[in-house]
Amino acid sequence: MTQIAIHFDTPVASVDRFCELSGMTKATVQRRIEEDRIPRA
Repeated sequence: MTQIAIHFDTPVASVDRFCELSGMTKATVQRRIEEDRIPRA
């Protein structure tokens, strides 16, 4: 599995903002949050 590092200016971002910055779809981000692959504050 390939890992991609994404750098953010802030420690917390909304799902919509995370999608904008990462290029991922909202469904992908939601799924990865549920899988604990993206941390949640």
